[in-house]
Amino acid sequence: MEAKEYLKQTDGLQHHIDLLKIEVEQLQLQSQSVQGVEYGERISSPNRNTEAPFVRCLLRKQAVEEQIKREEEYLSSLKLDISDAIDKLDSVDERILLRARYINSSSWDEIANQLNYSLRSTHRIHAQALQHFVIPK
Repeated sequence: MEAKEYLKQTDGLQHHIDLLKIEVEQLQLQSQSVQGVEYGERISSPNRNTEAPFVRCLLRKQAVEEQIKREEEYLSSLKLDISDAIDKLDSVDERILLRARYINSSSWDEIANQLNYSLRSTHRIHAQALQHFVIPK
């Protein structure tokens, strides 16, 4: 795995957590909504589901919330590992840049302003930082 791929894991994981949170909101709304009444002919079967429709939504919501908790714990652990590896870099600018980009999810413009460099110089420092970055085992 390349340094950039390793560092970008946090972005992908955060995006996945955000999507799961949206799913929880949708399940919450779904569980609170009123189901329509069906007046047609009812054919009963011995294996018919007798639980209320919102119960499945609540169970799924609970499972997704547990998954969010696990992934947030993993994200926190991953960020700590990345932060420790960033601290081992010699250049202060490289440490600031990598921490701003991959721990704090800052944009390139924000990082350039923070470092008081042009965008081009910021990208150059980023390339150097990636070369010097050692992926923890």
